[in-house]
Amino acid sequence: MFYWVFDGLHSPSAHLLSIFSIILSASVTASEIAASIAGEFFSNCEDFLATLLEHNFKIQGIRHEGVDLVNGKFDKMIKTAAGVMATKHICAALGIDSVEACRRFSLPA
Repeated sequence: MFYWVFDGLHSPSAHLLSIFSIILSASVTASEIAASIAGEFFSNCEDFLATLLEHNFKIQGIRHEGVDLVNGKFDKMIKTAAGVMATKHICAALGIDSVEACRRFSLPA
């Protein structure tokens, strides 16, 4: 298994000081992840999850401060990450900003 720890300390938002661990499939190597995220900055865990989803990494679980998230919270984070990914793609395809995508398609801004 591969663990990615997101501490939120590099986030501009002060409320993101929680520690999240994302557990990926054993078939994923650190170099594969590094190649996929090179040069990107993630302001929150959902942005990082969106990138993992986009690159088809197998997410086995998410822990918050060492405790596995229960299915409802895990599912909510994955759903939010999928919305972030969808927003990014719609904005690029239509040449609009995230605020307009949110207004027109009810996607996360």
